[in-house]
Amino acid sequence: MFNALQLVQGIKFDSDGLVNVPHVIMYPEGLPEVVLVHAEVVSLVQSLQLEMLAKLKGQVVKRMEFAVKERSRMTDMVPMDLWKKQGIHESATIQEPPLSENLISELLRNVQEKEDSNELTISKEALLNYLQFTGNQCARNNRDLHQRYSIFYESLLSSSQKSMNKLELENSQLKTELEGEKRAANIKMMFEMHEKLQMLLSEVVGFRAFLHHLITDRRHQAKEIREEVSRQFSQTAVNIFAFCYQQNSLFDTFRTRLYQQATDQIATIRNRTFMELLAIREKLNIKQSPCERELSDELVQTRNEFAEQELKLKTMKALEWWRRATVKNSLTKQVNELTFQLANKKIKLITMNRVGKERFDQMDALVKKLQEQLSSSERELHILYQISKKDFMLKNSYKQELDKKLQVDAEMNKVRQMQEDKFQMDKLELEQKLKLAQNSTVLATTKFEEASANFNKNTRLLQQQLNEEKRYKKIAIDRSINLQKTVEAYERKLGMSSSLSLSHLLPLLADISTAQPVSPKKEVRTTRLLVSFYDMSVEGEVRADEAGFK
Repeated sequence: MFNALQLVQGIKFDSDGLVNVPHVIMYPEGLPEVVLVHAEVVSLVQSLQLEMLAKLKGQVVKRMEFAVKERSRMTDMVPMDLWKKQGIHESATIQEPPLSENLISELLRNVQEKEDSNELTISKEALLNYLQFTGNQCARNNRDLHQRYSIFYESLLSSSQKSMNKLELENSQLKTELEGEKRAANIKMMFEMHEKLQMLLSEVVGFRAFLHHLITDRRHQAKEIREEVSRQFSQTAVNIFAFCYQQNSLFDTFRTRLYQQATDQIATIRNRTFMELLAIREKLNIKQSPCERELSDELVQTRNEFAEQELKLKTMKALEWWRRATVKNSLTKQVNELTFQLANKKIKLITMNRVGKERFDQMDALVKKLQEQLSSSERELHILYQISKKDFMLKNSYKQELDKKLQVDAEMNKVRQMQEDKFQMDKLELEQKLKLAQNSTVLATTKFEEASANFNKNTRLLQQQLNEEKRYKKIAIDRSINLQKTVEAYERKLGMSSSLSLSHLLPLLADISTAQPVSPKKEVRTTRLLVSFYDMSVEGEVRADEAGFK
């Protein structure tokens, strides 16, 4: 029994721990079952209490050791509320450095402006120096940002660890204060439970005997009632059968009499109708053929037979209705008598049940008193459970702080991902601007073709003036040669700029990528500046070509 209770409740006792309970308990022979159950319940309650105390003691020791280790590990602590102050905000907020101004000033310092044609040029060495300067500036900015963020988050972590240590110290102090009270309460509760269980077992034994007596009385009464009902039912069945036999004999006599009366009345009516028909025919002097007479006779016979059948049916229906009514009345009388007898017996049973319920209520009141006493003990156990629950809540608070830290890291990763996405969008914008520049070159070529077409039209109109035509031809040839030269020079410049950018930018970008990660915003700004200067140079060259053509 004891081992079964252990298996059901999932309790395992260590032989080397605080509780030493043997798995097999040998009781002397001849003891009643109530005493055995009482002893097993008492031993089970005691072992449960001791096991709970052992677990609580182990948890307190573990938490004390953890608090001592954390206290020895942590030295300088920052308070948790420090981030709410304005000073920490000012030190933690990252001010954007003047990177764009420095890059523009450095670029303008290395650029040379031509006085004749408003053009901006830059040498290879100046371009390489400018790219190195931009890479160094971006790396320095990233290093400063990393240092500031690391200092801020280190202060937050130290403050959270300090608050955790404070909570653990308070928890250990509360546990040391409650240990004495728990021990006294447990000892008192054990004695009270022992006394209450003894009283409960004695009352349960008496209640079982009383219930057994009530059950035997009820079975005896039910048996008597069943025998009496069966006897009365058999007697009523015999009476009903005799009554039905008498009624059937009466029905037969009434049926024969009614049939004779009906046949006599039908014969008289038939004769009267036949005589009346003959009188009517004689008055009217109607002569009938033999066939018609035969048919009329057959009609009369069929009608008479039909009338006889209708009378028979009506008489049968009347007899059947009368028979059913009489049988129903007789049966209802007998059923009413039986119901009256059953009602009397039910009243007797109700009185017996009422007496039994009163006795059962008395015993139920005693059981409720015992349950109230047990509920008081359960309340005391609930208080102990709440204390252990508080310890569990402290553990959960520590876990929540760790979860918050993980959430902050996840948000930082999201911000980095957003910056990378923004960098890609800016890159796409730059590619679109390059496409627009290419389109502008295509437009310049189309304008050149349109100008040549207009020139040919003018030459056709001015064929009469030969001298002027020669002069215009020479001018047109010279201008076309100059335009071709400018186009070739422009194409050479484009090829040189693209080769320089690809050949010199790739190693620089590789060096920058191996150093430290550059913020995508600054890279986008540098690329935008380069593209803007590139567009300005292209537009200046196109305008110069158009001015020379004109």
